[in-house]
Amino acid sequence: MGGELSSYVGGSENVRQIVSIFVVLSSIGWLGAHILGGAKYLQFITGMNPQLCKSLIALGFGIYVIIGGYRAVVWTDSIQAILLFAGFLMTAILCIQLSGGWESIQSQAHELNKLNGNPPILHSISLIVTIAVGILGAPSFRQRIYSGESVISIRKAFVLSGGLFLVFSILPVTIGIAAFGANPDLESADLAFPHMAMKVLPVWAGIIVIVSGISATLSSASSDAIAATGTILKDIHLALFKKVPNPERIIANSRYALAGTILLALVMAMSSDSIIGYIEKMISLFMSGLTMTALLGKLWPRFNASGAISTIVVAFFVALSFEWNAAWRLFWGNACLPSLMLSGFAGIVVSLLTPPDVQCVDD
Repeated sequence: MGGELSSYVGGSENVRQIVSIFVVLSSIGWLGAHILGGAKYLQFITGMNPQLCKSLIALGFGIYVIIGGYRAVVWTDSIQAILLFAGFLMTAILCIQLSGGWESIQSQAHELNKLNGNPPILHSISLIVTIAVGILGAPSFRQRIYSGESVISIRKAFVLSGGLFLVFSILPVTIGIAAFGANPDLESADLAFPHMAMKVLPVWAGIIVIVSGISATLSSASSDAIAATGTILKDIHLALFKKVPNPERIIANSRYALAGTILLALVMAMSSDSIIGYIEKMISLFMSGLTMTALLGKLWPRFNASGAISTIVVAFFVALSFEWNAAWRLFWGNACLPSLMLSGFAGIVVSLLTPPDVQCVDD
């Protein structure tokens, strides 16, 4: 990803290095979110200490990724995707039946809105934009693009996966509504799926739900771990030591880097308990600047290296400032929208005030 974004601004090595740092931070951040999600299932089932559950989830996917590498990730992702879609589809159907039909689900949704109150429209927009940024700037998605067989196959894969996710998005909403309908006192939205598995559904169905949920976290976590490792070995290593890793040591170094990545992600996951809150912070801090840099670099030829660096740095500090200002969070919902707008403005202004890159002059 560092190479891609730097190519938009004359191949700047400085841009490549700062992008690589944020790619690693983003991947570790996503990895932490998946550890946190998987631990919620394990904690609900076993009643174990939350921190122990996070450690076990990290250890679980770390073993097969460290041993099997990217090939293991591809195969396990495929298997886990089948479990995920089949399990959630079956769960949604059972939830609709147990709730008394689709009309009952809609009625429960209206009751939840009355109970909790509709969120401010700006909060809803902020969450939607945050999710979009999480997709546009996800290093693991770009990793899959770079490793694709051809442009046509990559486009087909993304159209297909986009369509599947559009359909899939209905399922967790349905299950969540049914979970709160069955237990209005449910203490956290993060517990909706394990609650349906253990308290409402038949035992055989509950097992499928748990397996599906953990499959979702493991499949995504392994991809993010690989993305971070690849960036560390290529871009970060080159920036620090001015040379690529020794080919004879590449596998061993990959495993060390992967283990370190998982450990850092576990540390981040240990510091949070809310999945949505964690993801909103992480995307705003590490990915809003990358996304805006990618958009400006792709769409605006005058964008230069100074503008790209300004975009990434401003996005980070705008998001960071929200951590100390509750009034801003109350108004915006999260830091993603201000981070995007101010970083984009900074990138445009700095690009216009500084000389264009050689590539822009040639064009």
